[in-house]
Amino acid sequence: FVIAPLVITSYCIGISFGPEGVALSYSTALVLWLYPHLVWSLHNTPVSVGDLLGTIFRPWLAGMAASAGALAVEHYLGPESPTLLRLVAGGAVLACIYGFVLLFVLGQLTLFRDVLLSFRREARAGA
Repeated sequence: FVIAPLVITSYCIGISFGPEGVALSYSTALVLWLYPHLVWSLHNTPVSVGDLLGTIFRPWLAGMAASAGALAVEHYLGPESPTLLRLVAGGAVLACIYGFVLLFVLGQLTLFRDVLLSFRREARAGA
């Protein structure tokens, strides 16, 4: 009852500007809807919006850095490069930068190591 009218309205606003206008209007509407949606979704739960945003901040930041790196590779290779090469190179750069930033720059290596070791212990206990 909320998202459908929001999307339809965004399409109507953007349609006079062509496909790019529709895409921009739709993206803007969803970005503006994100925070109210989080507040509404988490209402009467033990999780606050601050808790959620604090939890996703580090992976989000790593994703932004990785996206910038992948876009730089895309720009460097240019549209004349084979599509598969751009896909593989961009994906590899994205994965490497994301892992490096998340694990080493943002200090999440210990957390992920502990999680993986707990899986290993449970696998041994179950066997």
